[in-house]
Amino acid sequence: MKLAVKPNPLKGKNALLCFKQEGLMQFDHARVHFSYIPDREIVEQDVFKKFSQKIAESNPSLEDFSNQLVETFYHAALPFYAKLDIQIHHKETGEVQRLQTVEKQPKYKIPEEVQDLLKL
Repeated sequence: MKLAVKPNPLKGKNALLCFKQEGLMQFDHARVHFSYIPDREIVEQDVFKKFSQKIAESNPSLEDFSNQLVETFYHAALPFYAKLDIQIHHKETGEVQRLQTVEKQPKYKIPEEVQDLLKL
Protein backbone atom coordinates (compact mmCIF):
# COMPACT_ATOMS: atom_id res chain seq x y z
CA MET A 1 0.00 0.00 0.00
CA LYS A 2 1.37 3.39 -0.99
CA LEU A 3 1.06 6.38 1.30
CA ALA A 4 0.62 9.84 -0.25
CA VAL A 5 3.04 12.47 1.04
CA LYS A 6 3.33 16.22 0.49
CA PRO A 7 6.24 18.65 0.81
CA ASN A 8 6.75 19.81 4.39
CA PRO A 9 5.62 23.45 4.76
CA LEU A 10 7.42 23.52 8.14
CA LYS A 11 10.80 22.48 6.72
CA GLY A 12 13.62 23.95 8.79
CA LYS A 13 11.42 24.39 11.87
CA ASN A 14 11.13 22.07 14.85
CA ALA A 15 7.64 20.58 14.81
CA LEU A 16 5.77 17.60 16.18
CA LEU A 17 2.73 16.44 14.23
CA CYS A 18 0.21 14.13 15.91
CA PHE A 19 -2.75 12.00 14.89
CA LYS A 20 -5.25 10.52 17.34
CA GLN A 21 -7.91 7.92 16.63
CA GLU A 22 -10.45 6.18 18.81
CA GLY A 23 -11.24 2.56 18.11
CA LEU A 24 -9.04 0.08 16.30
CA MET A 25 -10.00 -3.08 14.45
CA GLN A 26 -12.39 -4.96 16.76
CA PHE A 27 -11.44 -2.88 19.81
CA ASP A 28 -13.99 -0.16 20.52
CA HIS A 29 -12.04 1.07 23.52
CA ALA A 30 -8.71 1.62 21.80
CA ARG A 31 -6.76 4.83 21.54
CA VAL A 32 -4.20 5.27 18.81
CA HIS A 33 -1.73 8.12 19.08
CA PHE A 34 0.80 8.57 16.29
CA SER A 35 3.32 11.39 16.39
CA TYR A 36 6.22 12.31 14.18
CA ILE A 37 8.84 14.96 13.56
CA PRO A 38 8.76 15.62 9.81
CA ASP A 39 11.78 16.09 7.62
CA ARG A 40 11.12 16.81 3.92
CA GLU A 41 7.58 15.46 3.67
CA ILE A 42 4.38 15.27 5.66
CA VAL A 43 1.26 13.10 5.60
CA GLU A 44 -2.11 14.78 5.99
CA GLN A 45 -4.40 13.60 8.77
CA ASP A 46 -7.21 12.29 6.55
CA VAL A 47 -4.68 10.36 4.43
CA PHE A 48 -3.20 8.83 7.58
CA LYS A 49 -6.62 7.84 8.92
CA LYS A 50 -7.64 6.12 5.66
CA PHE A 51 -4.25 4.44 5.51
CA SER A 52 -4.52 3.04 9.05
CA GLN A 53 -8.11 1.88 8.43
CA LYS A 54 -7.00 0.08 5.27
CA ILE A 55 -4.35 -1.83 7.21
CA ALA A 56 -6.87 -2.68 9.94
CA GLU A 57 -9.34 -4.08 7.35
CA SER A 58 -7.08 -7.10 6.77
CA ASN A 59 -7.60 -7.94 10.48
CA PRO A 60 -3.92 -8.31 11.41
CA SER A 61 -2.69 -8.92 14.93
CA LEU A 62 -2.03 -5.77 16.93
CA GLU A 63 1.72 -6.29 16.48
CA ASP A 64 1.42 -6.77 12.70
CA PHE A 65 -0.81 -3.70 12.44
CA SER A 66 1.77 -1.62 14.33
CA ASN A 67 4.69 -2.85 12.27
CA GLN A 68 2.92 -2.28 8.94
CA LEU A 69 1.77 1.18 9.93
CA VAL A 70 5.11 2.44 11.23
CA GLU A 71 7.29 0.83 8.55
CA THR A 72 5.16 1.99 5.64
CA PHE A 73 4.82 5.49 7.08
CA TYR A 74 8.53 5.73 7.84
CA HIS A 75 9.62 4.65 4.36
CA ALA A 76 7.11 6.93 2.62
CA ALA A 77 7.63 10.14 4.61
CA LEU A 78 11.11 9.48 6.08
CA PRO A 79 10.48 11.56 9.21
CA PHE A 80 13.25 12.35 11.66
CA TYR A 81 11.26 10.48 14.31
CA ALA A 82 7.98 8.53 14.43
CA LYS A 83 6.19 7.02 17.42
CA LEU A 84 3.07 4.88 17.60
CA ASP A 85 1.33 4.41 20.95
CA ILE A 86 -1.75 2.16 21.17
CA GLN A 87 -3.74 1.61 24.35
CA ILE A 88 -6.60 -0.85 24.52
CA HIS A 89 -8.88 -1.07 27.53
CA HIS A 90 -10.49 -4.52 27.73
CA LYS A 91 -13.86 -3.81 29.41
CA GLU A 92 -14.52 -7.48 30.21
CA THR A 93 -11.33 -7.97 32.23
CA GLY A 94 -10.37 -4.40 33.11
CA GLU A 95 -6.91 -5.01 31.64
CA VAL A 96 -5.09 -2.35 29.68
CA GLN A 97 -2.90 -3.45 26.81
CA ARG A 98 -0.29 -1.00 25.53
CA LEU A 99 1.97 -1.16 22.53
CA GLN A 100 4.58 1.44 21.64
CA THR A 101 7.05 1.51 18.78
CA VAL A 102 9.52 4.13 17.59
CA GLU A 103 11.56 4.69 14.42
CA LYS A 104 14.09 7.45 13.92
CA GLN A 105 16.79 8.48 11.53
CA PRO A 106 20.25 7.32 12.59
CA LYS A 107 22.18 9.90 14.63
CA TYR A 108 19.12 12.18 14.89
CA LYS A 109 18.97 13.98 18.24
CA ILE A 110 15.54 15.28 19.19
CA PRO A 111 15.70 19.02 19.97
CA GLU A 112 14.97 19.87 23.60
CA GLU A 113 11.85 21.92 22.81
CA VAL A 114 10.40 18.98 20.87
CA GLN A 115 11.26 16.54 23.67
CA ASP A 116 9.02 18.62 25.92
CA LEU A 117 6.16 18.16 23.42
CA LEU A 118 6.69 14.39 23.36
CA LYS A 119 6.04 14.23 27.11
CA LEU A 120 2.50 15.61 26.75
